[in-house]
Amino acid sequence: DFDDIRGHKSSSLTSEHFQLLGTSDAARDEVHRTCRTLTRAFRATMIDKVAAHKTRIYGAITDYWLCVRQAQLCKAEDVPPGGDDDEEEEL
Repeated sequence: DFDDIRGHKSSSLTSEHFQLLGTSDAARDEVHRTCRTLTRAFRATMIDKVAAHKTRIYGAITDYWLCVRQAQLCKAEDVPPGGDDDEEEEL
């Protein structure tokens, strides 16, 4: 998030901040493309996981489950499991 990188809303903007703003559309497009690709690749598994999920639906698909366990794009130590990951059952 831009405000996190900036440090605080009252902090001065630097040339680095303007570089980030200049690339935000490209970054957003890349994130969108990646999400579409993952959704297509894991659609059936995601539907099965949501259907089998017993608690609040918001926790059915977690960052850890998608990025570490399914897509294997992230290391487990980079995406710590949340409370919903502790409760999940294998499909």
